Amino acid sequence: MAAPLHCDCPGSPRLQPRELLPGLFAQACPDCGALSLELEDYRRWLAGRQAGPAPTPEQWIGTPVAEHLGTRQVRLCAACGRPMGRYRAGTHPDFHLDRCAPCQRLVLDGGEWEALAQLGAAEHLELILSEPWQRRLQALEAGARRRQALRQRLGDASVDELLRIQAWLQDHPQRRELLALLNGDPI
Repeated sequence: MAAPLHCDCPGSPRLQPRELLPGLFAQACPDCGALSLELEDYRRWLAGRQAGPAPTPEQWIGTPVAEHLGTRQVRLCAACGRPMGRYRAGTHPDFHLDRCAPCQRLVLDGGEWEALAQLGAAEHLELILSEPWQRRLQALEAGARRRQALRQRLGDASVDELLRIQAWLQDHPQRRELLALLNGDPI
């Protein structure tokens, strides 16, 4: 029989079984609400389901989620005690999935499972853990920071006009010619 698992929150409470969705079980902390989920159990559960459409990081920008998502810097795996890797789940700064690669275990802080379900991502946890998702999320955040800096420097009206023109040029059939005209002598 496996040893009981304990949360790494103050007091180290013993994790209790909890059914997240029909047939999907995790271990829940009665104090902080964290959930410990074995990826192998998740994969078995997922194999018997028809998953909905996969989300994209773009869909999550500006999507409201619970205010009080996890705020810990690093979690320790309840099974082996190693520090877990942190994977950004969305644009909320504290919305992370914590993963222990050797144990194949995820830990979600209180409210994170509910936020994932609300966003339609409960069936796509491994997508969120993937390198392409993480890179795309970083690129989106960098773009948002750049636009904010431009707004401070140039003003909202100028940036809004630039974004409008950029969107218009994006798929325009004479895009190259129009850009050359914009960079050249006055028309």
